[in-house]
Amino acid sequence: MTVKIIIGLFLTLVIIVFTGYYWATEEGRQQAAAERILGESIERGGELYQSMCITCHGADGDQMGGVVLKNTELSDDNLRKTIGRGRPGTIMPSFHVDDGGPLEWHQIEDLINFIKNWDGAHLEGEESTGAIEEPTDTEPSGEVNAQSLFAITCAGCHGSDRSGGLAPALTPDSLADISEAGIIDTITNGRSGTAMQGFEGRYSEEEIAALADFIKNTAP
Repeated sequence: MTVKIIIGLFLTLVIIVFTGYYWATEEGRQQAAAERILGESIERGGELYQSMCITCHGADGDQMGGVVLKNTELSDDNLRKTIGRGRPGTIMPSFHVDDGGPLEWHQIEDLINFIKNWDGAHLEGEESTGAIEEPTDTEPSGEVNAQSLFAITCAGCHGSDRSGGLAPALTPDSLADISEAGIIDTITNGRSGTAMQGFEGRYSEEEIAALADFIKNTAP
């Protein structure tokens, strides 16, 4: 009987010690988990910024006159409304799917987390100066999905159905007088005096050619 009592007391003591240790360290575990989740969201947001925002806003978020995203004081709610619904009368399009954009709200939250916790390391190819590196590998990496490229890069301004919006329509009819070489040049180098930035260095020659062929020769 005495042995059973001793074992019982020992096990009780172990449970008490373990429970105390668990609760003493629980706050640290929760904080570490929250930091990990935020870090993953920031990384996803950086990828979205790279594909959808950097053309207009630049690698440091200050390329649009009067709009500085890096270290912004805008609230999360303000950013959420602006990204999701766009800004009428400006070149800022709507990015939420309910308004014809390509993003769900959880993706917009990732983008907000990146903007509010700016980490240029998540921008692919960015140097410490904010410059974009020239691509070093120009070999084709597989079949190009031009429709997907258009959806994530062009639809915000040109419309998800390519009928235009803040920027001109991009359909075979609207581009009838422009050669495919001319379209490739515009995608590659942009158009000065407009919001159309060049994609050289972001997309390979193969991707740009596929995108030009898609908008020139494929009906919406």
